[in-house]
This record gives sequence, structure tokens and C-alpha cells, in this order.
Amino acid sequence: MGQGTGWAHPVHMHGHTFYVLKMGYANHNNRTGLKLEGNSDIDCRGGTDRANSWCNNATWSNPAWANGNVPGLELLKPVRKDTIIVPSGGYVITRIKADNPGVWFLHCHIELHANDGMAMLINESFPHHPSPPTDFLIVIVILTTNHNHLQQQPLHQ
Repeated sequence: MGQGTGWAHPVHMHGHTFYVLKMGYANHNNRTGLKLEGNSDIDCRGGTDRANSWCNNATWSNPAWANGNVPGLELLKPVRKDTIIVPSGGYVITRIKADNPGVWFLHCHIELHANDGMAMLINESFPHHPSPPTDFLIVIVILTTNHNHLQQQPLHQ
């Protein structure tokens, strides 16, 4: 949504499939197919107006939709995916079953966007990991820019 976001984003999640509960699309010109404005379900905030916001502080336009009260969710037979195209000016609501402990990467499949920060880690592992032993050896690998090799240095705590 907002200025500079005139493209769709293929978003992929590692370690899980997710259920697609709802997709919202931008308002389009019925004759040309061109996007007129972002979906009115979303309040982009943070900009001087909707057209000039990067939508980094988005909320629902209708406060009654907060806390999972969004109307029109497909809860009976939602589609399962591991990648979804988030439409330009629109949104996608998904649900996962957190049953695969680990740290999982969720990112835009346009590499430039992922490199620019359109990515995050989902950590569902903390309750499943025991604490490391007190005498656990930690090895830190340091990459240097002035050598063409790796230096490994054990660090004792």
C-alpha cells in the first residue's frame, strides 16, 4: 500500500504451510484494470495522506476488526500454501498451526525486497529447547575482509 508499492509481493514461509483466510484487493478501474487506490480496509497511518504513506504502521480502518474480528474469513475450508502473492494495494490474512518447533524465515521472494528488510524470523522454538550445559563450548567464526580464509577462535565462558 502507499507510495512506491506498485507491485505485488510473493511472500514465502519456510517450515510450514499456512491457511489463507482472506485476501483484500486494491480498488481498480474496471475499464483499464489500473489500481486507483489501496484497499480501504487498511488504514496506513504514518504518512501525510494515504497516497504518500509506506504503510509501515497499518491498522484496520474499522477498529471493530481488531483482535481477529475480521468479517469474511474462510474458516471452514481455507486453501493451504507456503507462498502467496500479496496483491499491490491489498492484504492477505493467514493462519498457521505452530507445530514445527524451530526458527522459520518468512520473506518476500523478490530478493531485492528481502535484502531490504521485507523478511522476518518466526521463532516457535523457545519452549522446546533445554538450556545449554554450563560448560558448553562456544565457537565463533569470524569473517575477515582482509584475508581470504576463515579464522576460528574458541571462546570459553
